[in-house]
Amino acid sequence: MTGNWGCGAFSGNVSLKFMIQWISCSILGKKMIYCPFGKKDELDSKIFINELTKLNVQQVYEILLNHSK
Repeated sequence: MTGNWGCGAFSGNVSLKFMIQWISCSILGKKMIYCPFGKKDELDSKIFINELTKLNVQQVYEILLNHSK
């Protein structure tokens, strides 16, 4: 189970944190149970997941790397 780690007092990017956790779970072959703890409006995870599942983990990772440059 996971959630918006580092996105409260530390002002982390919810989408970025979600992607990092999704990549980690995908690599490990684990199911990700995402609990945003009352912050559902910050990220519509179903739409986000539908878009991510069109890509493989390497493609998502490359998007993250390119976005950070």
